[in-house]
Amino acid sequence: MSAEEIVKIAVGYVINWIGILVAGYFWLVIKNVRKDVDGVAQTVRRVEKDVEKLEEICTCLKIAVGKIEQTLKDNEKLCNERHTQK
Repeated sequence: MSAEEIVKIAVGYVINWIGILVAGYFWLVIKNVRKDVDGVAQTVRRVEKDVEKLEEICTCLKIAVGKIEQTLKDNEKLCNERHTQK
């Protein structure tokens, strides 16, 4: 075997190992990105649930404020009626 053939074989092995290392690196990157995406998706699901709860609370508060406003209007009307009767 000539030196040239040995160098070709060695370069082939080096290129194969570089390819394996690059593929492994990309596999790790993709794995970590997938993990990050899954984490973000879980956070989004939790936030959506929190938003739904807050929307329910806001609806209840709007109803309560509406009732208070109506009570104030009724009391004001009653007060005005009593003043006009005197």
